[in-house]
Amino acid sequence: MVQCIIDLIKRIFFIAFYLGVCQAQNSISGFSDNSSNQQEEENNINIDPEFNVDAFPNPASTQLTIQSNENVQIQIKSTSGKIIETYMISNSGTLDISTLPVGIYFVEIHGESGQHTSKKILIQR
Repeated sequence: MVQCIIDLIKRIFFIAFYLGVCQAQNSISGFSDNSSNQQEEENNINIDPEFNVDAFPNPASTQLTIQSNENVQIQIKSTSGKIIETYMISNSGTLDISTLPVGIYFVEIHGESGQHTSKKILIQR
């Protein structure tokens, strides 16, 4: 049982390191904060530069604000790709994420123009 817990903790830290969010949890992981604009850009996938979307704060606690230049559909997905929540937002809005467990999620944002972007978020309390 103890070995299973240790293996689970190792996997969680590996995922956090792999996704590049260790700098957001310095007190937990012990890694130093080496964030840069280049790292943030690598964490986002955006097909069209005219499709402007922002999701903040990151890390988030109970609310996530989405700002866009068009109406969007938002899907919050687990790291395994399972859809956890789906929302519709007109240009900007605030999502209640207080019921989501602490962890790493992907926020997929699909615009009405057909463009989309994906952002990593960390929920911590």
